[in-house]
Amino acid sequence: MSPRAAAELLRARIDDAQHVTSALSLYIRRIHLGKLLGRYLQTDDPVPYALADYNAGRANVLRWLTGSATTNSATQPNANGTQRFMRDPPRRSRADIE
Repeated sequence: MSPRAAAELLRARIDDAQHVTSALSLYIRRIHLGKLLGRYLQTDDPVPYALADYNAGRANVLRWLTGSATTNSATQPNANGTQRFMRDPPRRSRADIE
Protein backbone atom coordinates (compact mmCIF):
# COMPACT_ATOMS: atom_id res chain seq x y z
CA MET A 1 0.00 0.00 0.00
CA SER A 2 1.34 3.39 -0.93
CA PRO A 3 1.85 6.03 1.77
CA ARG A 4 -0.87 8.13 0.16
CA ALA A 5 -3.39 5.25 0.20
CA ALA A 6 -2.49 4.50 3.82
CA ALA A 7 -3.04 8.14 4.75
CA GLU A 8 -6.43 8.15 2.96
CA LEU A 9 -7.46 4.96 4.76
CA LEU A 10 -6.38 6.35 8.11
CA ARG A 11 -8.26 9.59 7.46
CA ALA A 12 -11.41 7.63 6.55
CA ARG A 13 -11.17 5.56 9.75
CA ILE A 14 -10.67 8.68 11.86
CA ASP A 15 -13.73 10.27 10.21
CA ASP A 16 -15.77 7.13 10.94
CA ALA A 17 -14.61 7.09 14.57
CA GLN A 18 -15.48 10.77 14.98
CA HIS A 19 -18.94 10.15 13.51
CA VAL A 20 -19.58 7.27 15.93
CA THR A 21 -18.25 9.33 18.83
CA SER A 22 -20.50 12.28 17.91
CA ALA A 23 -23.57 10.07 17.56
CA LEU A 24 -22.87 8.34 20.88
CA SER A 25 -22.27 11.66 22.61
CA LEU A 26 -25.56 13.04 21.28
CA TYR A 27 -27.41 9.90 22.40
CA ILE A 28 -25.94 10.12 25.91
CA ARG A 29 -26.76 13.83 26.20
CA ARG A 30 -30.33 13.17 25.09
CA ILE A 31 -30.76 10.52 27.80
CA HIS A 32 -29.19 12.83 30.38
CA LEU A 33 -31.45 15.76 29.46
CA GLY A 34 -34.49 13.48 29.69
CA LYS A 35 -33.42 12.53 33.21
CA LEU A 36 -32.92 16.18 34.10
CA LEU A 37 -36.37 17.09 32.80
CA GLY A 38 -37.83 14.51 35.16
CA ARG A 39 -36.13 16.17 38.13
CA TYR A 40 -37.97 19.46 37.67
CA LEU A 41 -41.53 18.38 36.88
CA GLN A 42 -42.75 20.23 39.99
CA THR A 43 -41.86 23.59 38.41
CA ASP A 44 -44.12 25.54 36.07
CA ASP A 45 -41.67 24.90 33.20
CA PRO A 46 -39.06 22.16 33.69
CA VAL A 47 -37.18 22.91 30.44
CA PRO A 48 -35.24 25.99 31.66
CA TYR A 49 -34.32 24.17 34.87
CA ALA A 50 -33.14 21.07 33.00
CA LEU A 51 -31.04 23.24 30.69
CA ALA A 52 -29.66 25.20 33.64
CA ASP A 53 -28.82 21.94 35.43
CA TYR A 54 -27.04 20.71 32.30
CA ASN A 55 -25.15 23.97 31.92
CA ALA A 56 -24.56 25.28 35.47
CA GLY A 57 -24.97 22.19 37.65
CA ARG A 58 -27.60 20.82 39.98
CA ALA A 59 -26.38 22.68 43.08
CA ASN A 60 -27.08 26.03 41.41
CA VAL A 61 -30.51 24.94 40.24
CA LEU A 62 -31.39 23.70 43.73
CA ARG A 63 -30.44 27.14 45.04
CA TRP A 64 -32.64 28.77 42.40
CA LEU A 65 -35.55 26.49 43.34
CA THR A 66 -35.91 28.10 46.74
CA GLY A 67 -38.47 30.85 47.24
CA SER A 68 -40.40 32.10 44.24
CA ALA A 69 -38.37 30.18 41.69
CA THR A 70 -40.95 27.45 41.19
CA THR A 71 -43.33 30.00 39.65
CA ASN A 72 -40.73 32.20 38.00
CA SER A 73 -38.48 29.73 36.15
CA ALA A 74 -37.59 31.91 33.17
CA THR A 75 -35.89 34.62 35.21
CA GLN A 76 -34.58 32.89 38.33
CA PRO A 77 -31.13 31.62 37.24
CA ASN A 78 -28.75 34.53 37.48
CA ALA A 79 -25.59 33.24 35.80
CA ASN A 80 -25.25 35.11 32.50
CA GLY A 81 -24.04 32.04 30.62
CA THR A 82 -26.94 29.96 31.90
CA GLN A 83 -29.51 32.61 31.02
CA ARG A 84 -28.02 32.85 27.52
CA PHE A 85 -28.00 29.03 27.21
CA MET A 86 -31.65 28.86 28.32
CA ARG A 87 -32.73 31.65 25.97
CA ASP A 88 -30.83 30.38 22.93
CA PRO A 89 -29.65 26.76 23.30
CA PRO A 90 -27.08 25.62 20.76
CA ARG A 91 -28.61 24.34 17.53
CA ARG A 92 -27.21 21.46 15.52
CA SER A 93 -27.72 20.90 11.86
CA ARG A 94 -29.01 17.60 10.55
CA ALA A 95 -25.50 16.87 9.23
CA ASP A 96 -24.06 17.19 12.76
CA ILE A 97 -26.54 14.62 14.06
CA GLU A 98 -26.27 12.02 11.29
